[in-house]
Amino acid sequence: MDGRLEHLVIQPSNIISTGKVSFKNGNPVIQFIIGEQDKYLIGNSLRFTGNIECLEGVGAAARPPVNASKASIDPKLGVYSVISELAIFSQKSKQKIEHIRHYGRFLASYLPVLSSKQEGISHMNKTQCSIPNSECERLGLVNNVNGSGNGTGTKFNGNSFALHLPSGLLNSREPIPLSANGWGTGGLMIEITLENDSQVFSSSDGSTLSNVFYQLSNMNLICEVVQPSGEALSSLGGQSQGSLEYNSISSYYTSVNSTNAIVNFNLGLSKCLSAFFNVVPSNSLNNTRENGFACLPFTNSDGTIARINQLIFTRGGVKFPYQFNIDTNVKNLATSIDYNVFDPQVVKGAMSAFMPEYEVKNTQFSPITFTRDIGADGDDKNQADAGTMVAVGVPFDNISNQGVDFSSVNLGIQMELGLTTDHPQTIFLFVKNRQTLLFNANGLQVIA
Repeated sequence: MDGRLEHLVIQPSNIISTGKVSFKNGNPVIQFIIGEQDKYLIGNSLRFTGNIECLEGVGAAARPPVNASKASIDPKLGVYSVISELAIFSQKSKQKIEHIRHYGRFLASYLPVLSSKQEGISHMNKTQCSIPNSECERLGLVNNVNGSGNGTGTKFNGNSFALHLPSGLLNSREPIPLSANGWGTGGLMIEITLENDSQVFSSSDGSTLSNVFYQLSNMNLICEVVQPSGEALSSLGGQSQGSLEYNSISSYYTSVNSTNAIVNFNLGLSKCLSAFFNVVPSNSLNNTRENGFACLPFTNSDGTIARINQLIFTRGGVKFPYQFNIDTNVKNLATSIDYNVFDPQVVKGAMSAFMPEYEVKNTQFSPITFTRDIGADGDDKNQADAGTMVAVGVPFDNISNQGVDFSSVNLGIQMELGLTTDHPQTIFLFVKNRQTLLFNANGLQVIA
Protein backbone atom coordinates (compact mmCIF):
# COMPACT_ATOMS: atom_id res chain seq x y z
CA MET A 1 0.00 0.00 0.00
CA ASP A 2 1.25 3.45 -0.92
CA GLY A 3 1.76 5.85 1.94
CA ARG A 4 4.01 6.70 4.85
CA LEU A 5 4.91 3.95 7.32
CA GLU A 6 4.70 4.89 11.01
CA HIS A 7 5.63 2.98 14.17
CA LEU A 8 3.37 3.09 17.23
CA VAL A 9 4.20 2.19 20.83
CA ILE A 10 1.05 1.85 22.94
CA GLN A 11 0.86 1.39 26.69
CA PRO A 12 -1.97 -0.51 28.42
CA SER A 13 -5.05 1.61 29.03
CA ASN A 14 -5.81 -0.11 32.36
CA ILE A 15 -2.33 -0.22 33.91
CA ILE A 16 -2.17 -0.04 37.71
CA SER A 17 0.13 2.28 39.66
CA THR A 18 2.85 -0.32 40.25
CA GLY A 19 3.08 -1.10 36.53
CA LYS A 20 3.04 -4.82 37.37
CA VAL A 21 0.16 -7.14 36.59
CA SER A 22 -0.48 -10.76 37.45
CA PHE A 23 -3.33 -13.21 37.76
CA LYS A 24 -2.41 -13.81 41.41
CA ASN A 25 -2.89 -10.17 42.40
CA GLY A 26 -6.23 -9.75 40.66
CA ASN A 27 -5.17 -8.06 37.41
CA PRO A 28 -6.13 -10.71 34.85
CA VAL A 29 -6.90 -8.44 31.86
CA ILE A 30 -4.49 -6.23 29.90
CA GLN A 31 -6.17 -3.80 27.52
CA PHE A 32 -4.60 -1.88 24.64
CA ILE A 33 -6.38 0.72 22.50
CA ILE A 34 -5.27 1.55 18.96
CA GLY A 35 -7.27 4.72 18.48
CA GLU A 36 -9.43 5.50 15.48
CA GLN A 37 -7.40 7.25 12.79
CA ASP A 38 -7.28 7.50 9.01
CA LYS A 39 -4.57 4.88 8.77
CA TYR A 40 -4.16 1.16 8.16
CA LEU A 41 -2.75 -1.28 10.71
CA ILE A 42 -0.26 -3.86 9.43
CA GLY A 43 -1.60 -6.75 11.49
CA ASN A 44 1.41 -9.06 11.33
CA SER A 45 3.68 -6.27 12.58
CA LEU A 46 1.96 -6.15 15.96
CA ARG A 47 3.98 -7.32 18.98
CA PHE A 48 3.11 -7.57 22.67
CA THR A 49 6.29 -6.74 24.58
CA GLY A 50 7.30 -6.60 28.22
CA ASN A 51 9.16 -8.28 31.05
CA ILE A 52 8.15 -11.47 32.83
CA GLU A 53 9.23 -12.61 36.29
CA CYS A 54 8.57 -16.03 37.76
CA LEU A 55 8.45 -15.84 41.55
CA GLU A 56 7.94 -18.15 44.52
CA GLY A 57 6.89 -17.05 47.98
CA VAL A 58 4.48 -14.65 49.64
CA GLY A 59 4.44 -10.86 49.48
CA ALA A 60 7.75 -9.00 49.59
CA ALA A 61 9.58 -12.26 50.32
CA ALA A 62 8.78 -13.67 46.86
CA ARG A 63 11.92 -14.55 44.91
CA PRO A 64 12.73 -16.45 41.71
CA PRO A 65 12.45 -20.21 42.33
CA VAL A 66 15.86 -21.59 43.31
CA ASN A 67 17.45 -24.35 41.25
CA ALA A 68 16.16 -26.92 43.73
CA SER A 69 12.60 -25.87 42.87
CA LYS A 70 10.75 -28.11 40.42
CA ALA A 71 8.59 -25.32 38.94
CA SER A 72 8.61 -25.32 35.15
CA ILE A 73 6.72 -23.95 32.14
CA ASP A 74 5.73 -25.72 28.94
CA PRO A 75 8.74 -25.57 26.55
CA LYS A 76 6.51 -25.33 23.46
CA LEU A 77 4.98 -22.07 24.65
CA GLY A 78 7.30 -20.14 26.94
CA VAL A 79 5.70 -16.76 27.72
CA TYR A 80 2.65 -17.64 25.60
CA SER A 81 1.63 -19.87 28.53
CA VAL A 82 0.40 -16.82 30.44
CA ILE A 83 -2.25 -15.86 27.84
CA SER A 84 -5.63 -17.48 28.37
CA GLU A 85 -7.74 -15.49 25.88
CA LEU A 86 -7.20 -13.00 23.08
CA ALA A 87 -10.09 -10.71 22.14
CA ILE A 88 -10.22 -7.96 19.51
CA PHE A 89 -12.98 -5.32 19.49
CA SER A 90 -13.82 -2.16 17.60
CA GLN A 91 -12.65 0.71 19.78
CA LYS A 92 -15.55 2.91 18.64
CA SER A 93 -18.53 0.54 18.77
CA LYS A 94 -17.11 -2.16 21.10
CA GLN A 95 -18.26 -4.78 18.57
CA LYS A 96 -16.34 -8.02 19.04
CA ILE A 97 -14.36 -8.92 15.92
CA GLU A 98 -12.47 -12.02 17.08
CA HIS A 99 -12.21 -13.93 20.35
CA ILE A 100 -9.89 -16.93 20.81
CA ARG A 101 -10.41 -18.84 24.05
CA HIS A 102 -7.99 -21.49 25.38
CA TYR A 103 -5.26 -19.55 23.58
CA GLY A 104 -2.40 -21.54 25.09
CA ARG A 105 -3.94 -24.85 24.04
CA PHE A 106 -4.37 -23.46 20.50
CA LEU A 107 -0.74 -22.33 20.31
CA ALA A 108 0.51 -25.61 21.80
CA SER A 109 -0.31 -27.15 18.40
CA TYR A 110 -0.08 -24.10 16.13
CA LEU A 111 3.48 -23.12 17.04
CA PRO A 112 5.14 -26.58 16.73
CA VAL A 113 3.46 -27.53 13.47
CA LEU A 114 4.62 -24.35 11.71
CA SER A 115 8.13 -23.94 13.16
CA SER A 116 11.27 -26.04 13.16
CA LYS A 117 13.34 -27.21 16.08
CA GLN A 118 16.09 -24.83 14.92
CA GLU A 119 13.66 -21.91 15.05
CA GLY A 120 12.66 -22.99 18.53
CA ILE A 121 16.28 -22.87 19.64
CA SER A 122 17.02 -19.52 17.96
CA HIS A 123 14.59 -16.65 17.38
CA MET A 124 11.64 -18.19 19.25
CA ASN A 125 13.90 -18.56 22.29
CA LYS A 126 14.62 -14.83 22.11
CA THR A 127 11.09 -13.57 21.44
CA GLN A 128 8.85 -15.93 23.43
CA CYS A 129 11.46 -17.37 25.85
CA SER A 130 10.77 -20.96 24.78
CA ILE A 131 13.26 -23.66 23.93
CA PRO A 132 12.55 -27.27 22.91
CA ASN A 133 13.99 -28.80 26.08
CA SER A 134 12.08 -28.88 29.36
CA GLU A 135 15.11 -28.51 31.65
CA CYS A 136 16.57 -25.63 29.61
CA GLU A 137 13.15 -23.96 29.72
CA ARG A 138 13.01 -24.30 33.51
CA LEU A 139 16.49 -22.89 34.03
CA GLY A 140 16.23 -20.17 31.39
CA LEU A 141 12.79 -18.75 32.17
CA VAL A 142 11.59 -19.83 35.60
CA ASN A 143 14.90 -19.73 37.50
CA ASN A 144 16.32 -16.68 35.70
CA VAL A 145 17.38 -13.97 38.19
CA ASN A 146 18.81 -11.76 35.42
CA GLY A 147 21.81 -10.78 37.53
CA SER A 148 19.82 -8.95 40.21
CA GLY A 149 20.58 -11.47 42.94
CA ASN A 150 17.89 -11.04 45.57
CA GLY A 151 15.15 -9.35 43.59
CA THR A 152 15.68 -5.88 45.08
CA GLY A 153 16.73 -2.67 43.37
CA THR A 154 15.87 -1.47 39.89
CA LYS A 155 16.61 -4.65 38.01
CA PHE A 156 13.88 -7.17 37.39
CA ASN A 157 14.12 -10.93 37.73
CA GLY A 158 13.46 -12.85 34.55
CA ASN A 159 13.25 -12.20 30.85
CA SER A 160 12.02 -9.75 28.25
CA PHE A 161 9.67 -10.90 25.49
CA ALA A 162 8.17 -9.69 22.21
CA LEU A 163 5.20 -11.83 21.22
CA HIS A 164 3.46 -11.92 17.89
CA LEU A 165 -0.22 -12.63 18.64
CA PRO A 166 -1.38 -15.24 16.11
CA SER A 167 -5.02 -14.73 15.18
CA GLY A 168 -7.07 -14.68 12.02
CA LEU A 169 -7.48 -10.91 11.89
CA LEU A 170 -3.88 -10.02 12.75
CA ASN A 171 -2.48 -12.68 10.39
CA SER A 172 -4.57 -11.33 7.53
CA ARG A 173 -2.57 -10.25 4.51
CA GLU A 174 -4.83 -7.24 4.12
CA PRO A 175 -4.08 -4.09 6.15
CA ILE A 176 -6.77 -3.27 8.71
CA PRO A 177 -8.44 0.15 8.27
CA LEU A 178 -8.68 2.05 11.56
CA SER A 179 -10.80 4.95 10.35
CA ALA A 180 -14.14 5.86 11.92
CA ASN A 181 -15.35 7.60 8.75
CA GLY A 182 -17.29 4.69 7.30
CA TRP A 183 -14.38 2.85 5.71
CA GLY A 184 -12.77 1.37 8.82
CA THR A 185 -13.16 -0.39 12.16
CA GLY A 186 -13.14 2.78 14.25
CA GLY A 187 -9.89 1.77 15.93
CA LEU A 188 -9.17 -1.48 17.74
CA MET A 189 -9.27 -2.54 21.38
CA ILE A 190 -7.16 -5.60 22.13
CA GLU A 191 -7.70 -7.46 25.39
CA ILE A 192 -5.31 -10.11 26.70
CA THR A 193 -6.70 -12.26 29.51
CA LEU A 194 -4.04 -13.84 31.71
CA GLU A 195 -3.91 -17.53 32.59
CA ASN A 196 -4.25 -19.06 36.05
CA ASP A 197 -0.87 -19.67 37.73
CA SER A 198 -1.79 -23.30 38.41
CA GLN A 199 -2.24 -23.84 34.67
CA VAL A 200 0.94 -21.98 33.69
CA PHE A 201 3.31 -23.77 36.08
CA SER A 202 3.86 -27.49 36.43
CA SER A 203 6.25 -29.58 38.47
CA SER A 204 9.09 -31.30 36.65
CA ASP A 205 8.87 -34.32 38.98
CA GLY A 206 5.14 -34.52 39.73
CA SER A 207 5.35 -32.87 43.15
CA THR A 208 2.90 -30.20 44.28
CA LEU A 209 3.92 -26.56 43.88
CA SER A 210 2.78 -23.76 46.17
CA ASN A 211 3.04 -19.96 46.01
CA VAL A 212 4.58 -19.98 42.52
CA PHE A 213 3.35 -17.19 40.28
CA TYR A 214 4.34 -14.88 37.43
CA GLN A 215 4.05 -11.14 36.95
CA LEU A 216 4.41 -8.88 33.92
CA SER A 217 5.79 -5.36 33.76
CA ASN A 218 6.91 -2.69 31.27
CA MET A 219 4.24 -3.82 28.81
CA ASN A 220 3.68 -2.22 25.42
CA LEU A 221 1.97 -2.96 22.14
CA ILE A 222 4.22 -2.19 19.19
CA CYS A 223 2.88 -2.04 15.64
CA GLU A 224 3.20 -0.39 12.25
CA VAL A 225 0.53 1.69 10.53
CA VAL A 226 0.38 3.15 7.04
CA GLN A 227 -0.68 6.75 6.50
CA PRO A 228 -2.30 6.84 3.01
CA SER A 229 -1.13 9.50 0.61
CA GLY A 230 -3.26 12.64 0.22
CA GLU A 231 -4.71 11.44 -3.08
CA ALA A 232 -5.59 8.02 -1.65
CA LEU A 233 -7.09 9.60 1.45
CA SER A 234 -9.28 11.87 -0.69
CA SER A 235 -10.65 8.88 -2.61
CA LEU A 236 -11.32 6.99 0.64
CA GLY A 237 -13.17 9.98 2.05
CA GLY A 238 -15.93 9.39 -0.45
CA GLN A 239 -16.53 5.83 0.74
CA SER A 240 -19.38 5.22 3.16
CA GLN A 241 -18.77 1.51 3.70
CA GLY A 242 -16.22 -1.25 3.29
CA SER A 243 -15.42 -4.88 4.06
CA LEU A 244 -12.53 -7.07 5.11
CA GLU A 245 -12.26 -10.86 4.78
CA TYR A 246 -10.06 -12.82 7.15
CA ASN A 247 -9.64 -16.29 8.64
CA SER A 248 -10.80 -16.54 12.23
CA ILE A 249 -10.22 -19.13 14.95
CA SER A 250 -13.19 -20.40 16.97
CA SER A 251 -12.63 -22.57 20.05
CA TYR A 252 -14.68 -25.27 21.76
CA TYR A 253 -14.09 -27.97 24.34
CA THR A 254 -15.67 -31.13 25.68
CA SER A 255 -14.61 -34.33 27.42
CA VAL A 256 -14.81 -38.07 26.70
CA ASN A 257 -14.47 -41.11 28.95
CA SER A 258 -15.50 -44.19 26.99
CA THR A 259 -14.24 -46.63 24.38
CA ASN A 260 -16.87 -45.43 21.92
CA ALA A 261 -16.40 -41.66 22.04
CA ILE A 262 -18.94 -39.62 20.05
CA VAL A 263 -18.86 -35.83 20.30
CA ASN A 264 -20.88 -33.24 18.41
CA PHE A 265 -20.21 -29.53 18.12
CA ASN A 266 -22.74 -26.91 17.06
CA LEU A 267 -20.31 -24.58 15.29
CA GLY A 268 -22.79 -22.04 13.89
CA LEU A 269 -20.24 -21.12 11.21
CA SER A 270 -20.91 -20.93 7.46
CA LYS A 271 -17.38 -20.99 5.99
CA CYS A 272 -15.33 -23.61 7.86
CA LEU A 273 -11.92 -24.35 6.36
CA SER A 274 -10.54 -26.94 8.80
CA ALA A 275 -10.64 -28.18 12.37
CA PHE A 276 -8.20 -29.78 14.78
CA PHE A 277 -8.15 -30.80 18.42
CA ASN A 278 -5.59 -31.72 21.05
CA VAL A 279 -6.12 -33.74 24.19
CA VAL A 280 -5.02 -33.72 27.83
CA PRO A 281 -6.30 -35.69 30.84
CA SER A 282 -8.92 -33.57 32.61
CA ASN A 283 -7.12 -33.88 35.95
CA SER A 284 -4.01 -32.24 34.43
CA LEU A 285 -5.77 -28.91 33.94
CA ASN A 286 -5.07 -26.26 36.60
CA ASN A 287 -2.95 -28.81 38.41
CA THR A 288 0.66 -27.85 39.19
CA ARG A 289 1.61 -31.52 39.38
CA GLU A 290 0.95 -31.92 35.66
CA ASN A 291 1.52 -29.92 32.48
CA GLY A 292 -1.87 -28.53 31.51
CA PHE A 293 -0.57 -27.63 28.03
CA ALA A 294 0.66 -31.14 27.17
CA CYS A 295 -0.68 -32.47 23.84
CA LEU A 296 -0.88 -36.16 24.66
CA PRO A 297 -2.53 -39.16 23.04
CA PHE A 298 -5.60 -40.42 24.86
CA THR A 299 -4.37 -42.12 28.04
CA ASN A 300 -5.67 -44.43 30.75
CA SER A 301 -5.31 -43.75 34.46
CA ASP A 302 -2.28 -46.06 34.69
CA GLY A 303 -0.43 -44.07 32.03
CA THR A 304 -0.96 -46.55 29.20
CA ILE A 305 -2.01 -45.25 25.79
CA ALA A 306 -5.70 -45.46 24.90
CA ARG A 307 -5.13 -46.02 21.22
CA ILE A 308 -7.33 -44.51 18.51
CA ASN A 309 -8.43 -47.59 16.58
CA GLN A 310 -10.95 -45.87 14.35
CA LEU A 311 -11.73 -42.24 13.51
CA ILE A 312 -14.74 -40.81 11.66
CA PHE A 313 -15.65 -37.19 10.91
CA THR A 314 -19.27 -36.32 10.10
CA ARG A 315 -21.31 -33.34 8.95
CA GLY A 316 -24.93 -33.53 9.98
CA GLY A 317 -24.50 -37.22 10.76
CA VAL A 318 -23.02 -38.05 7.33
CA LYS A 319 -19.36 -38.93 6.84
CA PHE A 320 -17.50 -35.81 5.72
CA PRO A 321 -15.08 -34.86 4.23
CA TYR A 322 -13.72 -38.43 4.16
CA GLN A 323 -16.30 -40.89 2.86
CA PHE A 324 -14.64 -43.71 4.75
CA ASN A 325 -13.60 -44.76 8.24
CA ILE A 326 -10.00 -44.12 9.19
CA ASP A 327 -8.89 -47.50 10.58
CA THR A 328 -5.53 -46.72 12.14
CA ASN A 329 -2.35 -48.76 11.96
CA VAL A 330 -2.91 -50.25 15.43
CA LYS A 331 -6.53 -51.34 15.11
CA ASN A 332 -5.76 -54.97 14.35
CA LEU A 333 -2.68 -55.30 16.55
CA ALA A 334 -2.76 -57.26 19.78
CA THR A 335 -3.06 -54.97 22.78
CA SER A 336 0.20 -56.36 24.15
CA ILE A 337 2.12 -54.96 21.18
CA ASP A 338 3.54 -51.50 21.82
CA TYR A 339 3.54 -49.76 18.42
CA ASN A 340 4.54 -46.13 18.83
CA VAL A 341 4.43 -44.84 15.24
CA PHE A 342 1.25 -42.83 14.70
CA ASP A 343 -0.95 -43.59 11.73
CA PRO A 344 0.23 -41.39 8.80
CA GLN A 345 -3.39 -40.54 7.91
CA VAL A 346 -3.86 -39.00 11.36
CA VAL A 347 -0.59 -37.06 11.09
CA LYS A 348 -1.50 -35.81 7.61
CA GLY A 349 -4.94 -34.68 8.79
CA ALA A 350 -3.46 -32.78 11.74
CA MET A 351 -0.95 -30.94 9.54
CA SER A 352 -3.51 -30.22 6.80
CA ALA A 353 -5.75 -28.51 9.34
CA PHE A 354 -3.23 -25.65 9.33
CA MET A 355 -2.27 -25.67 5.65
CA PRO A 356 -1.85 -28.30 2.93
CA GLU A 357 0.83 -30.66 4.23
CA TYR A 358 2.91 -30.22 1.08
CA GLU A 359 3.21 -26.50 1.93
CA VAL A 360 4.51 -27.09 5.46
CA LYS A 361 8.24 -26.37 5.13
CA ASN A 362 9.33 -26.35 8.77
CA THR A 363 7.75 -28.34 11.57
CA GLN A 364 8.53 -29.93 14.91
CA PHE A 365 6.17 -32.81 14.16
CA SER A 366 8.27 -35.97 13.94
CA PRO A 367 8.19 -39.62 15.07
CA ILE A 368 9.84 -38.37 18.28
CA THR A 369 7.20 -35.76 19.14
CA PHE A 370 4.09 -37.08 17.34
CA THR A 371 4.23 -40.43 19.09
CA ARG A 372 2.45 -42.87 21.37
CA ASP A 373 5.64 -43.30 23.39
CA ILE A 374 5.15 -41.02 26.39
CA GLY A 375 6.99 -43.05 29.02
CA ALA A 376 5.85 -45.14 31.93
CA ASP A 377 4.58 -42.17 33.93
CA GLY A 378 1.90 -41.35 31.36
CA ASP A 379 2.98 -37.79 30.60
CA ASP A 380 5.66 -35.99 28.60
CA LYS A 381 7.82 -34.45 31.34
CA ASN A 382 10.89 -36.39 30.22
CA GLN A 383 10.21 -36.44 26.49
CA ALA A 384 12.79 -35.31 23.96
CA ASP A 385 12.60 -31.91 22.28
CA ALA A 386 9.60 -29.86 23.47
CA GLY A 387 7.51 -32.89 24.47
CA THR A 388 4.63 -34.72 22.85
CA MET A 389 2.76 -32.84 20.09
CA VAL A 390 -0.14 -35.11 19.20
CA ALA A 391 -3.16 -33.56 17.47
CA VAL A 392 -6.06 -34.80 15.37
CA GLY A 393 -7.37 -32.69 12.53
CA VAL A 394 -9.22 -32.58 9.25
CA PRO A 395 -9.24 -30.11 6.32
CA PHE A 396 -12.64 -29.19 4.91
CA ASP A 397 -11.53 -26.94 2.04
CA ASN A 398 -7.88 -26.43 1.10
CA ILE A 399 -8.66 -25.81 -2.57
CA SER A 400 -11.22 -23.05 -3.11
CA ASN A 401 -10.65 -21.53 0.37
CA GLN A 402 -14.35 -20.64 0.53
CA GLY A 403 -15.19 -23.02 3.36
CA VAL A 404 -17.98 -25.48 4.17
CA ASP A 405 -21.31 -24.53 5.76
CA PHE A 406 -21.77 -25.78 9.34
CA SER A 407 -24.23 -23.05 10.34
CA SER A 408 -27.22 -25.42 10.62
CA VAL A 409 -25.56 -28.84 10.97
CA ASN A 410 -23.22 -30.28 13.59
CA LEU A 411 -19.62 -31.33 13.27
CA GLY A 412 -19.37 -34.88 14.62
CA ILE A 413 -16.29 -36.84 15.66
CA GLN A 414 -16.59 -40.57 16.34
CA MET A 415 -13.66 -42.47 17.82
CA GLU A 416 -13.09 -46.05 18.84
CA LEU A 417 -10.63 -45.69 21.73
CA GLY A 418 -8.72 -47.92 24.09
CA LEU A 419 -10.04 -46.08 27.16
CA THR A 420 -10.50 -48.95 29.60
CA THR A 421 -10.33 -46.98 32.88
CA ASP A 422 -12.25 -44.12 34.44
CA HIS A 423 -10.00 -41.32 33.26
CA PRO A 424 -11.80 -38.35 31.59
CA GLN A 425 -10.00 -36.73 28.67
CA THR A 426 -10.56 -33.08 27.71
CA ILE A 427 -10.74 -32.26 24.00
CA PHE A 428 -9.93 -28.71 22.88
CA LEU A 429 -11.29 -28.15 19.38
CA PHE A 430 -10.28 -25.22 17.17
CA VAL A 431 -11.99 -24.39 13.89
CA LYS A 432 -10.48 -22.20 11.21
CA ASN A 433 -13.27 -20.38 9.42
CA ARG A 434 -13.59 -17.55 6.97
CA GLN A 435 -15.35 -14.40 8.19
CA THR A 436 -16.29 -11.08 6.63
CA LEU A 437 -16.17 -7.81 8.52
CA LEU A 438 -18.57 -5.18 7.17
CA PHE A 439 -18.25 -1.59 8.36
CA ASN A 440 -19.97 1.70 7.68
CA ALA A 441 -20.74 4.92 9.52
CA ASN A 442 -23.29 3.14 11.73
CA GLY A 443 -20.93 0.45 13.02
CA LEU A 444 -19.64 -3.04 12.26
CA GLN A 445 -21.07 -6.42 11.43
CA VAL A 446 -19.24 -9.74 11.52
CA ILE A 447 -20.56 -12.42 9.15
CA ALA A 448 -19.30 -15.84 10.22
